[in-house]
Amino acid sequence: MTAHAAGFAAVSAGLHARMRNLATAAPIPFRRQNGGAYRIPSLELRPGLGEAGSCGFRLHVDDGRPRPGGR
Repeated sequence: MTAHAAGFAAVSAGLHARMRNLATAAPIPFRRQNGGAYRIPSLELRPGLGEAGSCGFRLHVDDGRPRPGGR
């Protein structure tokens, strides 16, 4: 098996497992659009949210920490 085929097999197996458990998987706790984490109307994430150095998708997951300004 080539490295490409092995990689495809691993990704395929992971996707298959994810789809099989989709109905019972916990939802991703995204930050609420109008819950105080984003500036309106630009929808820019407020400073101080998310872990230092994190970027992309991870910034939009609500980690439960208080938001700046107490919202």
